Amino acid sequence: MDWNSIAKQACIGMGAEFLEDAKKLMEFVRVWSGGEDGHILKDLEGYERTLKVKRKLYPHDLQSISKVDFVDGGRYIPAMVKALLNAPTADSIGHANLFSNSDYSSLQPVAKARPFAKQANDLMCSVISFLNAYGRFEASVQAKLVSDLEVRCVMHVHQKRCDTRASYKSLQHIAKARHDEAKAMDDKLPTWAKLKPIGDEPRTAMPAGWLREIRKGGLVADSEMSSRGFVVGAKILKKDNERATMYTITGLCGSPKSIAVQKDVKDEEQEEQEEPFEVDRHEVITSWVVHVVAQEVCFESGEYPDPSLYSDMLIDVWKGHIKSTLIDAFKKGSESKVVVHKEPSVKVVVGKSFKEEALHIVGLTNNITITSKHNTSMLCLGECFEHPTQ
Repeated sequence: MDWNSIAKQACIGMGAEFLEDAKKLMEFVRVWSGGEDGHILKDLEGYERTLKVKRKLYPHDLQSISKVDFVDGGRYIPAMVKALLNAPTADSIGHANLFSNSDYSSLQPVAKARPFAKQANDLMCSVISFLNAYGRFEASVQAKLVSDLEVRCVMHVHQKRCDTRASYKSLQHIAKARHDEAKAMDDKLPTWAKLKPIGDEPRTAMPAGWLREIRKGGLVADSEMSSRGFVVGAKILKKDNERATMYTITGLCGSPKSIAVQKDVKDEEQEEQEEPFEVDRHEVITSWVVHVVAQEVCFESGEYPDPSLYSDMLIDVWKGHIKSTLIDAFKKGSESKVVVHKEPSVKVVVGKSFKEEALHIVGLTNNITITSKHNTSMLCLGECFEHPTQ
């Protein structure tokens, strides 16, 4: 897919200056559209239409979001966009100013906010499954319940507070508030299994602060595994362990939840081959790496271009010859017999007598240009060399 062409098409009617912004927006669409059906973009569009006051989004914010490596955050990343659209504050021209670069970097692997964001993502996936199974709401009402929970979770994880918005002690308090709201609309709604008893526990300490296909429910598609090198036959091992056992991926299990791997057995170990077993795809992405054997590549003389024939090097050599010749001629010239006038006008006059044809004036300059085309505005000193073109 030619994303540059797509970015240029997006500029139609917007002006050429929109191209840079279009490329930034393209990065988000490429990673977080939701696959071929674009369900993430459609969900964001639907949410935007429900807002009475909606903020404008800066392209660089969406670009920064697209760079967050959070494949197991299939609900959390789009929820950040919803939080931007519904941000409590904005700058003077109406653009959301909710997040900073530190908010985005805090979501990268091993960053401080990552575990809390993962818990929030699990909660978002769980509420969707719960309402799909037991809710009797209209689609628009259920979508609002889910989106409200998502935005509040994002605000809590990044510790964004505003006097006009409710704040919560923990993700469990957010979950209970949304469940109570849904229960008030449907008294037959059962208790959400994700809810845990909550009391006056202390506030959770949070840190201040090609097309990727993300399936509904946060599952990892085959295309995402393939883009990271986790394909059938690939050798994988645990991260940060030089002596880790090597495994081979034997199958994708036909499910976006796990893959099948089998331990490699060396001939000298003479062990019985173990049966393949399944590993969660999220665990594979976060804790395993693909083992790549570097291929030796070498070239013999004659198999690579002769560096002594590079045009830039030849040009430097010829410039050196020309300057050396000019300096020799200058030193042998009649410079001692002339006077250079600067004011009121620039001129050179002879100050001493000389014999006929004995006066030799040499122009010395450091500005020498060797080009492939003759420039009529310059003094041509002749042809230096011929260089074959390819």
